[in-house]
Amino acid sequence: MSRAISTMAVGFALMGWATGAGAQALQVSSQAEEPAKAPEVRVEDGKLLLTVDEAIAMALRRNLGIAVQRFDREEARQGIFQATGIYDLFGSASASYSDSKQATQSGFESGRFKTSTFNLGLSQLIATGGTMSLGWQSSRSDSGRPPQYPAGVQYNSVFVKTAPTLTFKQPLLRDLGRLATEHTILVAQVSNDISRAAFEQQVLSTVQAVENAYWNLIQSRDQLQVAQDALALAKELHQTNKVRVEVGTLAPLELVQSEVGIAEAEETIVTAQGAVGNAEDALRRLINPESAEVWTQPVVPETPAVMEREKIDLDQAIKTALADRQDLAQARLTVKSKELDASYFHNQRKPRLDATVSYGLSNGTEQVSTVFDQITRFPTWSVGLALAIPIQNRTARAQSTIADLELDKAKAGLQDFELQVITDVRTAVRTVETAGKQIDSAKISRTLAEKNLDAERKRYENGMSTSFQVLQIQNDLIAAKGREVTAITGYRKALVDYERATGTLLQQLHVEISEPGQQQ
Repeated sequence: MSRAISTMAVGFALMGWATGAGAQALQVSSQAEEPAKAPEVRVEDGKLLLTVDEAIAMALRRNLGIAVQRFDREEARQGIFQATGIYDLFGSASASYSDSKQATQSGFESGRFKTSTFNLGLSQLIATGGTMSLGWQSSRSDSGRPPQYPAGVQYNSVFVKTAPTLTFKQPLLRDLGRLATEHTILVAQVSNDISRAAFEQQVLSTVQAVENAYWNLIQSRDQLQVAQDALALAKELHQTNKVRVEVGTLAPLELVQSEVGIAEAEETIVTAQGAVGNAEDALRRLINPESAEVWTQPVVPETPAVMEREKIDLDQAIKTALADRQDLAQARLTVKSKELDASYFHNQRKPRLDATVSYGLSNGTEQVSTVFDQITRFPTWSVGLALAIPIQNRTARAQSTIADLELDKAKAGLQDFELQVITDVRTAVRTVETAGKQIDSAKISRTLAEKNLDAERKRYENGMSTSFQVLQIQNDLIAAKGREVTAITGYRKALVDYERATGTLLQQLHVEISEPGQQQ
């Protein structure tokens, strides 16, 4: 079955159209943006003419529920960008100066000490969990007896210049490896996938709501027509009664019965008119028309509710649902996220053991107060290990246990959800089949009710029945017509629910979700 957006809806050029294999696809963007301008609507004689495909296309462009979900999608995409910040290059700089006086060996004089330092560094995290850093350091120290004191203590000024030093620090147990390092990135990517599935689910729910609102409008309009038919029958009976009373073949009391029938039909019409107005508003809210005039114009649905029956393979429907349902995909992604958490917190239970290797070149020192300058560069390297063991390690152990429990809970929830999906499909298939049978039985019931009314009218004309009995048979016919209307639109809504249950609703309509940067 394929219920592609009609050519007329294609004319709206909503969100951009892509040419597929034998079908035109409606591209729905997940990028956050202002609601698009509403397409031109067809208005004739003050009435808004609307097909179901046009209603769906308008909703996909203007529906505010989809617009809100787009912001969630953008936040999820930004979450990945935020998480990759762990690999940002980090720069640092520091400077300090100190000036102090201390007593000399004589105890009567003071020595002055001045020190200034400047440090500059860059560091970068790598995927193994290690950190590469490059640093520069220079310092100057002035110490000893001040020059204005001629006796005794020597005055020194030393300028230490240090060439770049490269340092690599690598965790060997805790925080070792890509999973531990990129845990936040991986979780953000899964969250983005969940958000994408949620957006598609929102689009699907919107389409289903639009279709149901459309068929509800048709049903309410048809029920109004049935009520108007009932009023016409009641008036016809009343007119017949008046003639017969005037010629003396019917008691005047019979007029009261027919007047009651007219009053009841008029009351039903008022109720039906209110239902039509409510159904129109429900549909208008979903399509979110830009023009305020649309809210005051009657909506005339042009797509008939009557359609050919669909043949459904239950086993294939279940397989399709388990493969294509977006809410089920969300549940599977949740399990994946919990698996990442469990693996990460298992790693966090390990002791911390870090290896550090550094290599640099030293420029040596420059004696400012002497004529000899030492400027030769000297290579310097070092290696080291640092071990830290939390004795009780209760926090990490508890976090790991909680992560395992969350994973088990997510897996159990997924299994339960899969059973629920199977149940949903079976129920939806049964509902479609039942709705089809209800159409057949309603048609038979309506036909028999029409024949029964004809027979009762003949009995009434021959004086073998009463107005009360005729009204009862008329009400039976009206009820049968109402059940037929409900059965026909009920089949349409049951079919939409079946496509929702199998996850194929958007596919049937050739609706595609496009992501920013995705080629159209």
